[in-house]
Amino acid sequence: MTQTTHNRTWIRLIPPGVSHEKYRIASQLQSLLAQPIRGLFQVSSGLVAFDVVSFAGEQWQELCLAPRIDSDTRPRTVAGQITTQSSSNVHESVTVAVADRLAEQFPDMFGLELVRLDLSPLGTTPVPVERLVGRSFRQSSFNRSPLTTSIQQLTAADEPHLIHLCITNIDASTYEVEMRVGMFGTRRSSGTADTPAAHDDRNDTALSTPAVVAIVRNNLGYDLSQVCKQTPTTTNFELFRKSHWTLHRPATAPREQDLLTLNTRRLPESAEAEAKAAWQVAMTDYEYERLRGLKKHRYPLRRAYRQLDVRPTVRIPASSLREFFAYHPNYDLGRIGDWNHPTLTRQATIQQATATEH
Repeated sequence: MTQTTHNRTWIRLIPPGVSHEKYRIASQLQSLLAQPIRGLFQVSSGLVAFDVVSFAGEQWQELCLAPRIDSDTRPRTVAGQITTQSSSNVHESVTVAVADRLAEQFPDMFGLELVRLDLSPLGTTPVPVERLVGRSFRQSSFNRSPLTTSIQQLTAADEPHLIHLCITNIDASTYEVEMRVGMFGTRRSSGTADTPAAHDDRNDTALSTPAVVAIVRNNLGYDLSQVCKQTPTTTNFELFRKSHWTLHRPATAPREQDLLTLNTRRLPESAEAEAKAAWQVAMTDYEYERLRGLKKHRYPLRRAYRQLDVRPTVRIPASSLREFFAYHPNYDLGRIGDWNHPTLTRQATIQQATATEH
């Protein structure tokens, strides 16, 4: 995403049956988006990636996507639309072309709208953001969909959330995925700083918050690392848990006030550097700012992940696109839909969903 997220046109997917239950789909659909998207990559010379945003909406799990096109000035074709960089409103015209192509291939019961997506209601207070991380350039295949598994876990935990993916086409058989999951429950404010709060000749220390303690103890009620088993992937939270930071409560500390401590005196220099890099990717507001669509902190994050000898993206085979484009409508979100979620402003209706009034 970019800083001008709210100025881009996005494609919003509307599920059937929101107003009349008999028209609802029973389970997640893995091929609804994956097959058309793969086809678009194959026939488009200028389409390089898709941004996908999924969040707990008022009535269902919202899913919006927007194409990214290359910056080449040569004419190229995206979804049958011939474009050049000098064309006015090039991104919008390409998005409309992609939406029309999706409408041709979607079942009639699903709706499609062109919308503006505004992330500003998320606010500036940082929340925990877990990110999928690659341990190598090897392709990763997942036994479970990281997207739908995240939605199911977060819904079960009554956790308002926003998930962002950027899926980039590397070649005919390889895609690269960037995935972040933000947790917006009332107790989730991470309240962390860019650097540890204090330092002496033995330790770096930082005051913790309930969210930080939950991350360290892995009891957020959500755990993206579960889908990483038996794959060359991990998460930024797992990297932090396996670093040398520890929780403890000094005798003089207020009740329920733990300290995060890094015993620098006992660590070799390389281990200390890795532990501080793990702090940056998991405990600062860096990933939250990126989730909000801001360009801040790109280079500090890149350096920190490099220090940890991991990649902030994951490579997947074409067959695994279905795991990241799986569609899960998540009807009847109930109380977790009542939060300061992003706002969607409708620009046009491409296709009306069956039995859904909104």
